[in-house]
Amino acid sequence: MLDTTSLGVLSVAQLGGVSSAQLGALTSTRASALSSTQLNALTTAALKGLTADQAAAITSTGLSGLAVTRIGALGTATVSALTTTTLSGLTATQALGLTATQVASFSTDQAASLSTDQLNKLTTAAVAGLNATLTASLTTTQVGGLATTILTALSTASVAALDETQIATLNTAQIQSLKSAQLNALTATTLGGLTTTELDGLTTTQVAGLSVAQLANFDTTNIANLETTQLKGLTAAQLGAFTTEQLGALTTDQLNSLSATAFGALKTTQVTGLTTTQLSGLDSTHLQALSATVVHSLDFGQVDSLTSTQMSQLKTTQLNAIDTFSALDTTDLGSLTTTQIGGLNATQIGSLSFLNLAAWDLDPVFSHRAGGYTVSGPLHHYQPAQRSDLDAGLEAVDHGALCHGRDAICRADHHRAGWPEFGSGQRAWRHRFWRAELDPVERPVRKCRRRDKRQPDILPGDQWHRRTGRA
Repeated sequence: MLDTTSLGVLSVAQLGGVSSAQLGALTSTRASALSSTQLNALTTAALKGLTADQAAAITSTGLSGLAVTRIGALGTATVSALTTTTLSGLTATQALGLTATQVASFSTDQAASLSTDQLNKLTTAAVAGLNATLTASLTTTQVGGLATTILTALSTASVAALDETQIATLNTAQIQSLKSAQLNALTATTLGGLTTTELDGLTTTQVAGLSVAQLANFDTTNIANLETTQLKGLTAAQLGAFTTEQLGALTTDQLNSLSATAFGALKTTQVTGLTTTQLSGLDSTHLQALSATVVHSLDFGQVDSLTSTQMSQLKTTQLNAIDTFSALDTTDLGSLTTTQIGGLNATQIGSLSFLNLAAWDLDPVFSHRAGGYTVSGPLHHYQPAQRSDLDAGLEAVDHGALCHGRDAICRADHHRAGWPEFGSGQRAWRHRFWRAELDPVERPVRKCRRRDKRQPDILPGDQWHRRTGRA
């Protein structure tokens, strides 16, 4: 057998004729004597014959001169036997020659010994060899230095293997390079390792691809730092998984950036957790997206926080669903459209104070024309079938409140409590007696304590005629 000295003088041509069997017969000591020039002279078949012991004996100097094409010819047994020192001696250019099979044969120590330059020189095909085990073994320096092309080439299983510490080293460009499937593969805990800067870097598509579990792991600080462009990509399912604390961390601009479909799908418990500041800042699109059931769940303070402009934008079904209707002030009531008023029920009207009713400027509700009554004023939207409902509501208004106060309350020229007014042959009826159109005779007599002797007892139309004889 040739000794190391004899091997050292063999020409390239002579080495080219060495078979894998002959090469395999060399001891590790003799194999370590081979120079990079001699190794390059070996045939592909001969290189594949290198044993693990021989490969382990090859120095980094001997390996560093191996051509790129010759690197790819090394067998997996040879590659996996290379020491970390020898492997780390590969140039970035030589790393181009590594195949996916060779990379997959790396031990975790070998993978951790690679420099970022070596890793970034891997072909996208070779990156496929970085399995979950190897990816998990990479240091934070290695992960933080990965090129975006390498990151996107990683399998979802490999990305999922990255832990919270590794993910935290990625910069915005790296985070944005991740495909939705890769990002979605991260565990909720791992994703929670992203800094606010990294989260800000997520694209709309990436945010839309996050799982419910991942979003649930975002703390209020992370949620509050999401941009409006990111939030608009959230689906109804994603937003529906938000806790009240997470929703409470959003500003009105952030809430208004959500899709109307997603916002409208919020559950009752979520909306009732919104602050009055958040509710008062909702635009018409998002306000109208809420279901009547959700609106019904709003408490007194939340309803009270809605501006008059918002009240005028509510759909009839939403307004009709408000259970704490007494929270509306005169400005809110005055902003309601006739269509909205037409949708109110007796309970809602009955909950209003006399002063709030005055916001509708109810005189005249009816005007007498040609022996009949025509609805006018802001309540003209009411149809006959609805009038009894509104009248029932007015009946529920505290009569004492209507008659209480200044003398002007009971004077015919300043009334706002249902008194009849006479003049120029025309009789206008206030809201307390508008049912005279439906039942002008049978309506019971209603009296109010008079503070002015000139004010007659208040009676419905025909009864007034019969008792006073006045037109």
